[in-house]
Amino acid sequence: MEDEIIYEESKLPTKVKAVLFVVIFAVIIGGIIILFKSINFGVKKTIVYEVGDTISTDVLDYLTNKPLNPKDYKLNLDSVSFTNDKVLNVVGEYTYRVVLNDIIKEGKVVVKDTTAPTVSTNELTVGLNEEIKPDDFIAKCEDYSYPCTYEFDGSVDTSKEGTYTVNIKAKDTSNNIAKTTAKLIVKEGASLVQTKTKDMEPSYTEPDYGDWNKKYVITFSGAFNPDDEENYRWQYYYDFMNSNYNDYLDDKDIGKTVTSAEIIAVYNKYHYVIGFAARAILNDGTITYLTNKE
Repeated sequence: MEDEIIYEESKLPTKVKAVLFVVIFAVIIGGIIILFKSINFGVKKTIVYEVGDTISTDVLDYLTNKPLNPKDYKLNLDSVSFTNDKVLNVVGEYTYRVVLNDIIKEGKVVVKDTTAPTVSTNELTVGLNEEIKPDDFIAKCEDYSYPCTYEFDGSVDTSKEGTYTVNIKAKDTSNNIAKTTAKLIVKEGASLVQTKTKDMEPSYTEPDYGDWNKKYVITFSGAFNPDDEENYRWQYYYDFMNSNYNDYLDDKDIGKTVTSAEIIAVYNKYHYVIGFAARAILNDGTITYLTNKE
């Protein structure tokens, strides 16, 4: 009689089965949770920036979930004010949107200003008892919450000759305050008004596009206060606006034509107008400044 061979089914221990069940169950539940989160996404209620910060355009910075495929999400920042370099330049509260298929969810971008202005000053020489304002000392005030306003921090006396340190407070429109100092020289026979009108050195334009080459069409025999609306020199500005801009093209642009031009005031460091610059767009799309070649 042949020996009977009996095969017994191998059996996993009960503990091993339990562990495998838990692992498989956890994987299934985890997959369901990930899928649920990827479909039912959430956005951050509020994102706070400081004015001057660079805004993020990465949708992941606006989501509260971690999506399987971030490319499926579309971020809309159309209502937010920022420069071409993505710098937030206006204080305010804006709405942003994240879109997934037909689902749209919104949050807030809050831009605050808690930073004081950056101020640089000029040294002034004035005559005895000459009237001066805190603005006279200001060379530049850099701040996104423009314009800056100024006041003396303490008394200023021009009744005696000498060299003094003047304290000035600069404040932006968000009420952030910067304190600075400037040098004041009081000298008999000096005149701040004459200094302002005789200084024909170009310092800046307004507005400033960052590409000014200091070639400007009209220069005056003397600078003048831009608040002097009756000054006869303003007529040069209007005369130029009615002239043929092509006559003022630089040699390198001869043969091209001006499609549009913006007339910009040129100032000295005392904020007096010394002339005008003309920023022109040419027919080939390039930007240049017109010149009288003098």
